[in-house]
Amino acid sequence: MGKIFVASEVHTPAERVREALDDAEGLLPRLRGSSREALELPRLFDQIVTALEELEQNGVDVRAERARFESVQERLRSHRVRFLREVGTAYQEARMAVQPDRARWWWYIDEIVAQERKQRLRRLMIGSGIAILVLAIAWVIYERFIAPPPNVQQAYHHSRTGERLLTEGDLRGALAE
Repeated sequence: MGKIFVASEVHTPAERVREALDDAEGLLPRLRGSSREALELPRLFDQIVTALEELEQNGVDVRAERARFESVQERLRSHRVRFLREVGTAYQEARMAVQPDRARWWWYIDEIVAQERKQRLRRLMIGSGIAILVLAIAWVIYERFIAPPPNVQQAYHHSRTGERLLTEGDLRGALAE
């Protein structure tokens, strides 16, 4: 029986999409320490989108590939900060070279993360402001309605001072208080 050799090169556009998806899925777990490889991820995403659109125009069912692509995109979304740390400033340079459409969000991850940080800071500031306002209102309510009148507070202060002086042995000071 003879052996048959099957070439491992990609032959159809659908196989090219699957290979690009395989590459993208393989890159995501290895983001740490691979800045050059990580920078290939947005380019792979561009290739995948273009190939999927071409296949759909030709009437090919690409639901499985679209589902895989959505899964890969979601994984990149969840690791976007680590991705940005890895690619550094080369990411912005690559984006300037490509000039991608805004619909391709993977080229604008840095802007998305910056916007999320602004929103998080804004929520923190609003929350802090509300907490300070609530504490101020509580203090005013205490001072106006709950706290004893000033003359009672002063009498209590004199009483405590007198007791302290008495325990220290200063009978004259205690009587004076």
